[in-house]
Amino acid sequence: MSLWRRIARWAAAVGATAREWWSSSAAAESWLGSGGGERHRTGWRAEDYAAANLTRLGYHILGRNVEVGPDEIDIVAEHDRTLVFVEVRSRRDGSPIRPSSTLTREKRRRILYCGRAYMRARRLGDVRHRFDIAEVYLNADGRPCRFEVIEAGVTDPADD
Repeated sequence: MSLWRRIARWAAAVGATAREWWSSSAAAESWLGSGGGERHRTGWRAEDYAAANLTRLGYHILGRNVEVGPDEIDIVAEHDRTLVFVEVRSRRDGSPIRPSSTLTREKRRRILYCGRAYMRARRLGDVRHRFDIAEVYLNADGRPCRFEVIEAGVTDPADD
């Protein structure tokens, strides 16, 4: 069972949603230590911001935080008759490196595997698809302030 599913069960036991439970400083700090809860809240804000901007750009959001085995896909969407798997990455605005450059070979491999497993499970083998990266830039307060999408930004590590 994934960590997120376990969190959802514990949250239900105390009458909260998983996000509410996890976002409470006591819950997050008990799991991750000081500052862990804020990191997750920042990630959720970045994902919310990315989803809103993708919708504005004409993407139809089909799912968010879609679990595929032990992993998850941040956003599954449809855009111009193409199934799109979106990985959301965020960094502080003014950072010397782009959010997309934080994708390791292993993370790219896992993203591609998840997307392909998603398609196999739904028998979508002949559907046109791609793997995009949503870059979210954060201001000094950790709030999203800028967004860019890199279409087909996730490439196969074997092609490096």
